[in-house]
Amino acid sequence: AAATPRRAPLAVRGDGVIRCFSESDSEGARLLRVVAFPNTVTKQNVQDTLNPLNLGNTLGNFNAPQRKPFNGDRFEAVFDFGDPPPKKTTLLLSHRRVGLLSTNEETVEWVLLLAEVASVSIDSDDDTHVTVQARSADGSVSRTVRCGSREKASDVARRIRQVWRTARTAATRGAEGGVRGGGVF
Repeated sequence: AAATPRRAPLAVRGDGVIRCFSESDSEGARLLRVVAFPNTVTKQNVQDTLNPLNLGNTLGNFNAPQRKPFNGDRFEAVFDFGDPPPKKTTLLLSHRRVGLLSTNEETVEWVLLLAEVASVSIDSDDDTHVTVQARSADGSVSRTVRCGSREKASDVARRIRQVWRTARTAATRGAEGGVRGGGVF
């Protein structure tokens, strides 16, 4: 008889610290490996936020996200939002990217590199929304996350800022940033 796992694997965050088992973190680490863009990702419908006009790119090698944008990233955090069925959304945070996922279809609605992020704020009009503003030529690229409650929005914004700050610090130290670890064990 084949062995069957009793629980999902333990998720270890990018800092390498082993924490108590969390079903949510384990699911987030699994999503990090399996989520993908819908098949409709093409050169025409992907906007490169760092180079929106694709200037100076004569080889057609635009900076479009790969089909599995989180592949190879280290897990940092996951936030599930209590959306009514059939749509369930999840914010996934890795050491390089932040993205909103449609969990039921395991597809990415949007993803931003942390290097592209210019600011993270709680929306002034609705304090249950978090806005992630990206660096772009005209400053118009922003993504909004509907968190459902003020407390959840505060937690989401705080965690994105924390990982974003760590990513900026790591970028100043070099490619690896002196941080090791992370993954699923």
